[in-house]
Amino acid sequence: MARLRRALSLCDLFRPERDPESWTVWCRTGDGRVARLDVAVTNAGVVVTASDQGPWVLPPLRVGRLRAALRDAALTCASLDPRNTDRMS
Repeated sequence: MARLRRALSLCDLFRPERDPESWTVWCRTGDGRVARLDVAVTNAGVVVTASDQGPWVLPPLRVGRLRAALRDAALTCASLDPRNTDRMS
């Protein structure tokens, strides 16, 4: 398992440019299969999609990453909204 994690982290070095308006959080399903939660910004707002049906199991670190992805998506969405007059710095 450690070898697989190292290989995956090396793959991160060769990933193409990532979309600044989407985030991915890896998790597991209730059955133990690997799943992916995608957070994206659209015209309608923040959208969360999953690669597999739930329930999803996230260890504490992944919960923090999901929370950060949701926060970043909300801030991006707010900055793109022309009606938003409250500027965050």
